[in-house]
Amino acid sequence: MKIAITAIVPTVYQLNSIRALRLPVNRNGDGSYSINVPFNTKKEAQKHLRDVAMRYADNIGELRRMISEIKKGYLTIDAVTANIKRI
Repeated sequence: MKIAITAIVPTVYQLNSIRALRLPVNRNGDGSYSINVPFNTKKEAQKHLRDVAMRYADNIGELRRMISEIKKGYLTIDAVTANIKRI
């Protein structure tokens, strides 16, 4: 079973938010930006998001919130929510 981290932002104004996920960003024809990066396992995808959370969190409370979200299959940073999905 393959897993992917996916995310989309509607405009260039949210581009820095999606770049914070540290994955390749695609520009779509409608002006939106997206990420759709495969991982071999859910554990690998969660590890990547945990690494992002460790770099991004300003305090321990924010880090705890982020880790809790990752366990549920998503991570919200600013204007973007990344989801872990089966592909």
